[in-house]
Amino acid sequence: ASITLIFFYLVWIIAPMFAPAKITPAGVFDLNIADPIYLDASENIEIGAAFSASGDIQFWNLANGETIARQSVGRPLQRVIPIQPATATYGLIDPEGNFMIMTASYPVAFSGEERRIDARLDPLFDDDWLPLSIQGNVQAYFEADRLVIAEVSDELIVRYFPEAEADLPLVKPRVARLSLPARFEHLRFGPRGRLLFLMDRAGRLLIVELNRMGAPTLAIEQQLLPPGAGVTAAEVLVGGYSLMLAGTDNSLTQWFATTTNGQLQPIRRFEFDSEIRQILPEPRRKGLVVIDDEGHMHLLHTTSNRIMAEYTLSNGVNQVTALSPRADLLLRIGNRGAVHSYQ
Repeated sequence: ASITLIFFYLVWIIAPMFAPAKITPAGVFDLNIADPIYLDASENIEIGAAFSASGDIQFWNLANGETIARQSVGRPLQRVIPIQPATATYGLIDPEGNFMIMTASYPVAFSGEERRIDARLDPLFDDDWLPLSIQGNVQAYFEADRLVIAEVSDELIVRYFPEAEADLPLVKPRVARLSLPARFEHLRFGPRGRLLFLMDRAGRLLIVELNRMGAPTLAIEQQLLPPGAGVTAAEVLVGGYSLMLAGTDNSLTQWFATTTNGQLQPIRRFEFDSEIRQILPEPRRKGLVVIDDEGHMHLLHTTSNRIMAEYTLSNGVNQVTALSPRADLLLRIGNRGAVHSYQ
């Protein structure tokens, strides 16, 4: 059993670090999606999903571009966020700050030898929209029966829903607030949803601990960037144990928590010719895709500490972008509704 475990570890974790890699265009889908705000792909990259600001969702076949299903949530959307650490589960936010968690499913049916796949979006809980009046950056974490919705702007607001079970109504949340020394724009969950990373544009980091009831306590305050530098993008890698921070000095640094004082320490640094604008971590491994100011897309693997592949985009920089759950497909969509795919 131990030999088998070692074998799968080598195949899944070690081999990708040294295997040759490349990024190639896989196709363009002219879906005519107006005002796109979020993209995703199914686990097996068979179906794509596009959310628009009007509240419409379009599912299409990633092999031939055929529309599989259309759906509306019945109201405009301001933002869509992924619910960590799940896949195909989304937090929808309308212009008034109301919040709804929905999950995508892709049922398969057979008629004789004909296989048909459908797609739909359903509420995760038996609730209407939650009137949370969200104004700042928001992230959500749902695992087992624990749902935490965190929001940051001039203060940190943590809403903890105990005994959250799918298909059942949510109980009234416990709400806790933490005053902040300034306005913080970046917010991400750390390991097991028990930590929060807050960061402002100047690279000041706050690490906030959440107790069993979701109450926040400031644990660490740390400056990650030198004076005069700024943050262009920030994300956590799988599991939330390390933070990827892109700065105005054209760098991308991986920060990791130490066991001595809990502060983050830089362990890897990548240099580029221009500023990084988007960071897309692999959902299940330590790789990531970054896109810089000049439209170059870079495939990285942090453990091997190298840039594995590069590709120059021809369709702009600030576009809605998604990396599939298995990191084997990347989707980008522009305002004209055409989706470009890369493998």
